[in-house]
Amino acid sequence: MDLFWLHPGSQKLWYNLTANFYPEQKQFSYMIHGYLNNRKILSCEVKCQNVDWKLLEKVDIEYLMKQEKELAEILWIIYQKTEKKERFYTLQVILGCELQMDGYTKGFWNYRYNGQDFLSLSLENLTWTVATPEAQEVKKTLEKNKSQLTIWAYILGHCAADLRNYQRQNPEKTAFFISETATPILYPRGSTTSGNMPTGTNDRAFTGIFTIISIIILVVVRM
Repeated sequence: MDLFWLHPGSQKLWYNLTANFYPEQKQFSYMIHGYLNNRKILSCEVKCQNVDWKLLEKVDIEYLMKQEKELAEILWIIYQKTEKKERFYTLQVILGCELQMDGYTKGFWNYRYNGQDFLSLSLENLTWTVATPEAQEVKKTLEKNKSQLTIWAYILGHCAADLRNYQRQNPEKTAFFISETATPILYPRGSTTSGNMPTGTNDRAFTGIFTIISIIILVVVRM
């Protein structure tokens, strides 16, 4: 996995989705951890908790909760396609958005399997980069589900809106984070996962309309 620097003065909202599958027990677990820059703000397993509600009181994670079903499907595909059976299988999704000082939002979405690079999505051209034969099979399923469209819409829509709302609601903390991130902080990302869009409004309604229109355009272009 590549690493990148959080640029001084930028804000970043990112998540670590972790799914575990235990074949012998036929058990599956799913966890969500959310971070604002380098501070944990959210932890979800059976029930979500705001770890640091003073940083960001409310974030839209409904889409991330629904990812549980798709991650379970991916783990099942990996289990079936892998010759050497393991005691357990772990799939992570590292995703998020970064609001830069120039007003643009960059996003990323990467899958990691058992700690190794597995699959990543470029938000610039909605193409997948695969790292293993198993990832190729998973890619087919994701393309069939048109997952790249909903991922793009979430990252550059709701995630970006949550981040802008944080800036709007906490203007006094912006200077704090600029100072705090002056020393670069390492975060994981894939090599071809960034996408960006201008962020000229804090209105979630506008974000929703933009998301719907963008998905329609992308579907038409790919037909």
